[in-house]
Parts: sequence; structure tokens; C-alpha cells
Amino acid sequence: MKDGKISGLFGFLNSLPWTKPLAILTWGVNMLVFVGAWILSKDIPANAKELGIYFGGVVFAAAAGKSGYEAVKRPHGGRHEREPERDI
Repeated sequence: MKDGKISGLFGFLNSLPWTKPLAILTWGVNMLVFVGAWILSKDIPANAKELGIYFGGVVFAAAAGKSGYEAVKRPHGGRHEREPERDI
């Protein structure tokens, strides 16, 4: 992928207000399933386990990518500021 496409993708993800809450919700559902299975001494079906792993991975990757984008592209609340040049 070219840099413009990646920037466009993260720009789109950044405009979505539900990326981080979705990551938190996904974490909660996955933890509820795994802890519930452990408490009830039940096996989680293989399909449900794989779905939780892959869906969680995609959601967490999107949230991490969005956080990284925000940290690099908008470090000062959305304004791009250059550091003052110093005379040495």
C-alpha cells in the first residue's frame, strides 16, 4: 500500500467515533465468554473461539492504529505545530 492509501484509511478510521468504545466492548465480551467458560467448566466451541480471536484482533488493531494516527498526526489537539528552531 502506498502512504496516501494508509493515511486515507486511518483518516477514515479517525472520523469514526465508535472505534475505541468498540474495542472496549469487544474486550468485555471476550473476557465474559472466557471467564464464564472457566467458571462453568465448559468448553468454548472451536468456531466461537476462533471468531473471538480474529474479531478481537481486527478491532484491537483498528483501535491501536487510530491511536497511533492521533499520536503522530495530531499531537496537540488537532493542530500541527512545528517546534521552534533553535540557534546553536
